[in-house]
Amino acid sequence: MMATLRPDHHRASDKATSNDFRRTFVSDLLDVGADLSTTKGLAGHSSETTTGRHDRRGDEANKKAAQLPRVPYVRALGIEAQSSERA
Repeated sequence: MMATLRPDHHRASDKATSNDFRRTFVSDLLDVGADLSTTKGLAGHSSETTTGRHDRRGDEANKKAAQLPRVPYVRALGIEAQSSERA
């Protein structure tokens, strides 16, 4: 059963708690692309803040998110980006 937990969730005593399973469940859902609100409901949390605290994905998730496509909000609004250089 311990093999189902991520290595960073093991305690020194090697006893798994319900929170260890919840952290793994939340992290795995977020890792495959589930949104925070859906994950919150599935985990039985009343607050997205609580769900966020159970996220143990670490820096790798941040690196992946930084590589996601950018949404061109400026173009969608019909506003041309202004150059910082002045003529």
